[in-house]
Amino acid sequence: MKAQVSTEYMIVLGFALLLTIPGIIIFFSQSGRNVEQINSLQAKQIASRIVDNAEKVYYLGKPSSTTIKVVMPRGVESISVLNRAVVIRISGSGGSSDIVEVSSVNLTGVLAASGGVRQIRIESIGDAVNISYSR
Repeated sequence: MKAQVSTEYMIVLGFALLLTIPGIIIFFSQSGRNVEQINSLQAKQIASRIVDNAEKVYYLGKPSSTTIKVVMPRGVESISVLNRAVVIRISGSGGSSDIVEVSSVNLTGVLAASGGVRQIRIESIGDAVNISYSR
C-alpha cells in the first residue's frame, strides 16, 4: 500500500514537471528576445539624440557645444561617426545589426564602444560637428 502511494506521487510529480519545463523554456527565450529589443531601441534613441544635438550645435555656430548623458546598452560592438551618419553596431542572438541615424550636417569624431553611463560632448568646429566622450 505504501509503495503504491509513493509511486502515484512520483507519477503526479513527473506530469507536473512535464508541464512546467516547456513553460520555463518559453519564458527564458522570450525574455532574451525582449532584452535584445530594448537594447536595440536604446541604441537607436542614443543615435537620434546625438544627431539632434549635433544639428542644434552646428546651427548655433562655432564656439557652441553641449554634453549629453547616455546609458550605453550591453552588446554595443562599435560606434562610428561617418560623414553625415552615426552608426551603432549592436550584437544579438541573430548576429549583429547596424543602427544608422543620418544627419543634415557633417559629423566627425570617435566614440569607443563601451557599456555604461557615458557623457558625450558635441562641439561645433565650423564646417562640421565633433563628437567625443567628455572627460
